[in-house]
Amino acid sequence: MADSDPTFCNARLKGNGDLEKRDPATEYAGDGYCKRHSGGGRCRMHGGTEDIGRPVETGLYSSRREELREKLGAAQGVDDPGNLRREVDVLRALKAEYLERIDGPVDGEDIDNITDIDAEIRRMTDTAHQMMHRDAPSEEEIERLITGFADILQQYIPDESTRADAIDELEAIISDGRRTALPNGRATD
Repeated sequence: MADSDPTFCNARLKGNGDLEKRDPATEYAGDGYCKRHSGGGRCRMHGGTEDIGRPVETGLYSSRREELREKLGAAQGVDDPGNLRREVDVLRALKAEYLERIDGPVDGEDIDNITDIDAEIRRMTDTAHQMMHRDAPSEEEIERLITGFADILQQYIPDESTRADAIDELEAIISDGRRTALPNGRATD
């Protein structure tokens, strides 16, 4: 074999586990095997002679993963399903990570990237705010409910002391720091 002869990787490709293993060779092993040329062994995609091996595709095993996990833990608040706070915390952690990676003077691309992250954080917080207030009743709806409860109590509970006890219980249930007068003249705290 001459030094100029190409060496085929001949590693089995995905989905071809039933084929037998082949060593790198000057002859291509056929369908189902890698046909990349290498410098005498496997190609870099299959753990070849280069020090770097197969290139990182997902970052799943990145050495920076643990650092990002620590930043995420620092940025996270209380875990509450349905709350977008966690996503906002992730964006803030990514922004902090990005800012730490800037080495030297900040250029236009850095400014654009930071601005994009900030815009996404604003969009997420606006969405969270809308979600929080979408299901909350308005002041007018709360007032209408309180008046309706009081009317029903006056109509169906003839005994004034029993009605007063029922109104006290309702006041305790609906009280959330607002001061709302019930039609009987009392006020909730």
